[in-house]
Amino acid sequence: MTIEKSHYELIILGAGPAGLTAGLYASRARIDHVLIEKGAPGGQVLTTDWVDN
Repeated sequence: MTIEKSHYELIILGAGPAGLTAGLYASRARIDHVLIEKGAPGGQVLTTDWVDN
């Protein structure tokens, strides 16, 4: 994937639970943003057997 645009109001590094939540709220607030992740979206939650709430 290539990023065509060079200016954003918000750059989110990491697509774990916090990064995905930040992206969701940025979208709802109509903030121009980009989310950058080197691995699979979801972060460490994808590699665990149990998540406490």
